[in-house]
Amino acid sequence: MSALAPAEIDADVRELSAERCRELLELATVGRLGYVSSGGVQIVPLSYRAAGGVLYLRTRPGSLVDQLAEGGREVAFQVDSFTPGAGLAWSVLMQGRVQTLDAADLALVHDLQRAAMPWTGGHLRDLRFVPSSFSGRTITHVDA
Repeated sequence: MSALAPAEIDADVRELSAERCRELLELATVGRLGYVSSGGVQIVPLSYRAAGGVLYLRTRPGSLVDQLAEGGREVAFQVDSFTPGAGLAWSVLMQGRVQTLDAADLALVHDLQRAAMPWTGGHLRDLRFVPSSFSGRTITHVDA
């Protein structure tokens, strides 16, 4: 038995509003940060917490993500989810910048119930990803 070819899969694809994208970001805790380097396009998995449409990150001082914040470079951040049994998936893609935090942001980060923790541990620096644009979609598998 062979796998279904893409043309044989029936799915309902819907665009998401920026408001719905923000809501979905609060349900997940892991995403991917993308940027262009001299070596080409790079994708880095990161844990995060979302509040008010902003993603809060923690990283090691001097890490690649920390350097992106210091340089003020434009980056992309993508988060998605897939529920196989329900035939439902969603994806949110944002453009924006990673930034250092001011005092008000630091207070908010420490108040979040589940603060983002980097997978590497060690001494941490808090950062934020502030989106300048959102796009998203849901994909629902439709049974024939």
